[in-house]
Amino acid sequence: HRILPTATHKGNGFYGKTTGKKIRYRVIADCFIVDNKVIEEWIVRDESSILKQIGFTPKQFVEMKIKKMIFDKSNLNSISNAFDFKNPVENSFNKYTEIYISNLKKLILKDFNFIIKYYERSAQTLWPGGKIYYSYEQIKKIWSNFLNCFEDLELIIHFFSGITEPNLSPRVALRWTIKGKHMNKGFYGTPSQKKIEIAGISHVEFGKTGIIREYVIFDEISIWKQILL
Repeated sequence: HRILPTATHKGNGFYGKTTGKKIRYRVIADCFIVDNKVIEEWIVRDESSILKQIGFTPKQFVEMKIKKMIFDKSNLNSISNAFDFKNPVENSFNKYTEIYISNLKKLILKDFNFIIKYYERSAQTLWPGGKIYYSYEQIKKIWSNFLNCFEDLELIIHFFSGITEPNLSPRVALRWTIKGKHMNKGFYGTPSQKKIEIAGISHVEFGKTGIIREYVIFDEISIWKQILL
């Protein structure tokens, strides 16, 4: 499920003092359903988009929480098992899941040139922070700028599903973790040399000649916790 809720930031809580601002952000929820009941659910929210709209960067927010002793090293314990599951779920494999998993493996190897070949000219990638990148030049740039912050990258695929239905674009859902070391200056500031785990979900739609739309979501609060704690 891809959700785009609109809400008003009312009441003091996790995001600090109320601002009264209306906010809009993306959420992806992977659900395991049996007999019309949700048995397990994995949710990733675009936290950086929420923070941006109420006046913080993810880094500023995490620094504030650390200063107030709300975030500490114990918060890191849940990151490694973010996508654990209790019930075995069978992957749904087809040629589209094969293509997208192959794409991610190339990205982990920092082979970014293939994007021009496998994404359509009019493709979109919807990225954390409420950002949208258009065409394969911008998509190549955002993936390379993101992954070039890290070295010794490892990709773990937790679950994938490919769907083809009449009169609809082929679609793929993927739940993944990227592991690496924060070794290079970039999106996440001065290299911390720390090991980082990034849990994310991708939903992808295919056009006639390649990927036409890609939804990528991961929690940047989690990344900054690992860097700053």
